[in-house]
Amino acid sequence: MEYLKGNAFLGDFAERTIVNLEMIEKSSSSYEVTQLINSLLGLIIFPKERNWDMQYSTGWNSVLHKYVVYSKKSMTDSNLMRNLRNAIGHSHITFEKDVYLDENGKGQIKSITFVSCNYINGKSPCPTDKDCENCKLKNGGKTMPDFQLTIPVNELRDCVKDLADELINTTKNHKQKEW
Repeated sequence: MEYLKGNAFLGDFAERTIVNLEMIEKSSSSYEVTQLINSLLGLIIFPKERNWDMQYSTGWNSVLHKYVVYSKKSMTDSNLMRNLRNAIGHSHITFEKDVYLDENGKGQIKSITFVSCNYINGKSPCPTDKDCENCKLKNGGKTMPDFQLTIPVNELRDCVKDLADELINTTKNHKQKEW
């Protein structure tokens, strides 16, 4: 099945995101966190890249605000979304394993930490290694990031679903146009 075109794509993508998340939840798959990160990235980037002016509701984003550990700037909704997009886009994400094992004997991810660093002249202040330990507050890093958010997986799941629902509702009420 093809995706819809124009702004209708945004609502269609959001609807498919919810279906994917529900299928993974029902299957008890270990890929839930991967799907959440992919979904969140798509739900943040696609509207922005299509110049969609999302007026974010206070429901899901107030939950995200609650988990902001540190921010150099005031945490408006647009700053929150920008920092999340930067953290995901630049792979500044860490995963916390919980102390319990699932039915397959695998450690479950309890929470996810998103970090957005201060880019100076287009260059990251972080070392070139993938773990970027200098800017992580929780590890007592040397450099303070612009932003850090640590959220439990179950809360992130609810936020992603709410964001998808919001995108579905706003695109249904908006005049569709072809790109």
